[in-house]
Amino acid sequence: MSRAGHMSTRVLFHALNHVGLGHLNRTLAVAEHLRDAGLDLRALFLIEGGQELIDATPYPWIQIPAFGDFRTERWRAQFSIEECERYTQGLAAAAMDVFQPSLLVSDTVLYPPVFEPALARGARSILIGRVGGLLRRQLSEERGRLARIDLLLVPHHEAELSPARRDLLGQLPRPGVFAGP
Repeated sequence: MSRAGHMSTRVLFHALNHVGLGHLNRTLAVAEHLRDAGLDLRALFLIEGGQELIDATPYPWIQIPAFGDFRTERWRAQFSIEECERYTQGLAAAAMDVFQPSLLVSDTVLYPPVFEPALARGARSILIGRVGGLLRRQLSEERGRLARIDLLLVPHHEAELSPARRDLLGQLPRPGVFAGP
Protein backbone atom coordinates (compact mmCIF):
# COMPACT_ATOMS: atom_id res chain seq x y z
CA MET A 1 0.00 0.00 0.00
CA SER A 2 1.10 3.53 -0.59
CA ARG A 3 1.05 6.20 2.08
CA ALA A 4 -2.29 7.48 0.74
CA GLY A 5 -3.88 4.11 1.58
CA HIS A 6 -4.40 2.85 -1.95
CA MET A 7 -2.50 0.17 -3.77
CA SER A 8 0.60 1.18 -5.63
CA THR A 9 1.56 -0.49 -8.88
CA ARG A 10 4.66 -2.62 -8.50
CA VAL A 11 6.57 -2.91 -11.74
CA LEU A 12 9.67 -5.02 -12.22
CA PHE A 13 11.82 -3.84 -15.11
CA HIS A 14 14.37 -6.11 -16.76
CA ALA A 15 16.93 -4.40 -18.94
CA LEU A 16 19.39 -6.45 -20.97
CA ASN A 17 22.70 -4.63 -21.15
CA HIS A 18 25.13 -6.62 -23.20
CA VAL A 19 26.36 -3.68 -25.25
CA GLY A 20 25.58 -0.05 -24.51
CA LEU A 21 22.83 1.38 -22.36
CA GLY A 22 19.91 1.61 -24.82
CA HIS A 23 17.91 -1.15 -23.14
CA LEU A 24 18.23 0.44 -19.73
CA ASN A 25 17.45 3.88 -21.15
CA ARG A 26 14.22 2.59 -22.71
CA THR A 27 13.02 0.93 -19.50
CA LEU A 28 13.89 4.05 -17.49
CA ALA A 29 11.89 6.13 -19.99
CA VAL A 30 8.86 3.86 -19.48
CA ALA A 31 9.21 4.14 -15.68
CA GLU A 32 9.40 7.93 -15.93
CA HIS A 33 6.39 8.04 -18.25
CA LEU A 34 4.33 5.94 -15.81
CA ARG A 35 5.35 8.13 -12.90
CA ASP A 36 4.69 11.36 -14.88
CA ALA A 37 1.24 10.00 -15.83
CA GLY A 38 0.36 9.98 -12.14
CA LEU A 39 0.68 6.26 -11.47
CA ASP A 40 1.61 5.45 -7.90
CA LEU A 41 4.64 3.51 -9.11
CA ARG A 42 6.89 1.26 -7.10
CA ALA A 43 9.65 0.14 -9.44
CA LEU A 44 12.50 -2.31 -9.14
CA PHE A 45 15.05 -2.86 -11.87
CA LEU A 46 16.87 -6.11 -12.60
CA ILE A 47 19.89 -4.93 -14.54
CA GLU A 48 22.81 -6.63 -16.23
CA GLY A 49 25.02 -3.55 -16.19
CA GLY A 50 24.63 0.21 -16.38
CA GLN A 51 24.96 0.99 -12.70
CA GLU A 52 26.37 4.42 -13.51
CA LEU A 53 23.17 5.31 -15.38
CA ILE A 54 20.62 3.94 -12.93
CA ASP A 55 22.42 5.28 -9.85
CA ALA A 56 21.42 8.79 -10.98
CA THR A 57 17.71 7.82 -10.77
CA PRO A 58 15.41 7.29 -7.77
CA TYR A 59 14.92 3.63 -8.66
CA PRO A 60 16.34 0.69 -6.72
CA TRP A 61 18.07 -2.03 -8.68
CA ILE A 62 19.51 -5.50 -8.37
CA GLN A 63 22.27 -6.68 -10.65
CA ILE A 64 21.91 -10.13 -12.15
CA PRO A 65 24.49 -11.88 -14.32
CA ALA A 66 24.29 -10.93 -17.97
CA PHE A 67 23.54 -13.80 -20.30
CA GLY A 68 26.71 -12.96 -22.22
CA ASP A 69 28.71 -13.46 -19.02
CA PHE A 70 27.80 -17.13 -19.05
CA ARG A 71 29.73 -17.58 -22.23
CA THR A 72 32.99 -16.30 -20.71
CA GLU A 73 35.72 -18.65 -19.61
CA ARG A 74 35.32 -17.59 -15.97
CA TRP A 75 31.74 -18.94 -15.88
CA ARG A 76 32.16 -21.83 -18.32
CA ALA A 77 35.05 -23.25 -16.30
CA GLN A 78 32.73 -23.71 -13.32
CA PHE A 79 29.15 -23.98 -14.58
CA SER A 80 27.02 -25.08 -17.50
CA ILE A 81 24.71 -22.58 -19.22
CA GLU A 82 21.76 -24.36 -17.59
CA GLU A 83 23.30 -23.95 -14.12
CA CYS A 84 23.93 -20.26 -14.79
CA GLU A 85 20.33 -19.75 -15.91
CA ARG A 86 19.04 -21.56 -12.79
CA TYR A 87 21.22 -19.28 -10.68
CA THR A 88 19.81 -16.18 -12.39
CA GLN A 89 16.26 -17.53 -12.12
CA GLY A 90 16.79 -18.07 -8.38
CA LEU A 91 17.96 -14.48 -7.94
CA ALA A 92 15.04 -13.14 -9.98
CA ALA A 93 12.49 -15.34 -8.18
CA ALA A 94 13.78 -14.29 -4.74
CA ALA A 95 13.50 -10.61 -5.71
CA MET A 96 9.95 -11.20 -6.98
CA ASP A 97 8.92 -13.04 -3.82
CA VAL A 98 9.84 -9.97 -1.79
CA PHE A 99 8.82 -7.24 -4.26
CA GLN A 100 5.65 -8.97 -5.57
CA PRO A 101 5.35 -7.18 -8.92
CA SER A 102 2.03 -6.99 -10.73
CA LEU A 103 3.79 -6.17 -14.00
CA LEU A 104 7.05 -7.15 -15.69
CA VAL A 105 8.47 -4.82 -18.35
CA SER A 106 11.20 -6.51 -20.41
CA ASP A 107 13.29 -4.77 -23.00
CA THR A 108 14.00 -6.62 -26.27
CA VAL A 109 14.12 -10.20 -24.98
CA LEU A 110 11.80 -12.29 -22.83
CA TYR A 111 14.64 -13.84 -20.85
CA PRO A 112 13.23 -17.09 -19.38
CA PRO A 113 15.01 -16.86 -15.98
CA VAL A 114 13.19 -13.55 -15.40
CA PHE A 115 10.03 -13.96 -17.52
CA GLU A 116 8.92 -17.39 -16.29
CA PRO A 117 9.06 -16.65 -12.52
CA ALA A 118 7.17 -13.38 -13.09
CA LEU A 119 4.34 -15.10 -14.92
CA ALA A 120 4.28 -17.95 -12.39
CA ARG A 121 3.68 -15.31 -9.71
CA GLY A 122 0.76 -13.78 -11.62
CA ALA A 123 2.49 -10.73 -13.09
CA ARG A 124 1.34 -9.38 -16.42
CA SER A 125 4.02 -8.61 -18.99
CA ILE A 126 5.02 -5.96 -21.48
CA LEU A 127 7.79 -6.43 -24.01
CA ILE A 128 9.52 -3.35 -25.40
CA GLY A 129 10.41 -4.75 -28.80
CA ARG A 130 12.44 -2.93 -31.38
CA VAL A 131 11.60 -4.30 -34.79
CA GLY A 132 14.67 -6.17 -35.95
CA GLY A 133 16.73 -9.32 -35.68
CA LEU A 134 16.08 -10.17 -32.02
CA LEU A 135 12.33 -9.87 -32.41
CA ARG A 136 12.53 -11.95 -35.61
CA ARG A 137 14.52 -14.64 -33.76
CA GLN A 138 12.02 -14.74 -30.92
CA LEU A 139 9.22 -15.11 -33.45
CA SER A 140 10.88 -18.09 -35.07
CA GLU A 141 12.26 -19.77 -31.93
CA GLU A 142 10.06 -18.59 -29.06
CA ARG A 143 6.63 -17.86 -30.51
CA GLY A 144 4.90 -19.52 -27.54
CA ARG A 145 6.63 -17.19 -25.11
CA LEU A 146 5.70 -14.14 -27.20
CA ALA A 147 2.07 -15.30 -27.19
CA ARG A 148 2.06 -14.98 -23.39
CA ILE A 149 2.84 -11.25 -23.23
CA ASP A 150 0.05 -8.80 -22.57
CA LEU A 151 1.43 -5.96 -24.67
CA LEU A 152 4.18 -5.31 -27.19
CA LEU A 153 5.42 -1.74 -26.93
CA VAL A 154 7.17 -0.81 -30.19
CA PRO A 155 9.58 2.12 -29.73
CA HIS A 156 9.23 3.30 -33.33
CA HIS A 157 6.85 5.49 -35.27
CA GLU A 158 4.82 3.20 -37.50
CA ALA A 159 5.63 5.37 -40.52
CA GLU A 160 9.39 4.79 -40.14
CA LEU A 161 9.10 1.02 -40.58
CA SER A 162 9.81 -0.59 -43.92
CA PRO A 163 7.15 -2.89 -45.41
CA ALA A 164 9.26 -5.93 -44.38
CA ARG A 165 9.36 -4.75 -40.77
CA ARG A 166 5.61 -4.05 -40.80
CA ASP A 167 5.14 -7.62 -42.06
CA LEU A 168 7.23 -8.86 -39.13
CA LEU A 169 4.87 -7.13 -36.70
CA GLY A 170 1.92 -8.70 -38.51
CA GLN A 171 3.29 -12.14 -37.58
CA LEU A 172 3.16 -11.42 -33.85
CA PRO A 173 0.54 -13.14 -31.74
CA ARG A 174 -0.31 -9.76 -30.12
CA PRO A 175 -0.68 -6.39 -31.81
CA GLY A 176 1.95 -3.81 -31.01
CA VAL A 177 1.43 -0.31 -29.69
CA PHE A 178 3.72 2.24 -31.35
CA ALA A 179 5.47 4.59 -28.97
CA GLY A 180 8.14 6.18 -31.10
CA PRO A 181 10.04 9.28 -30.15
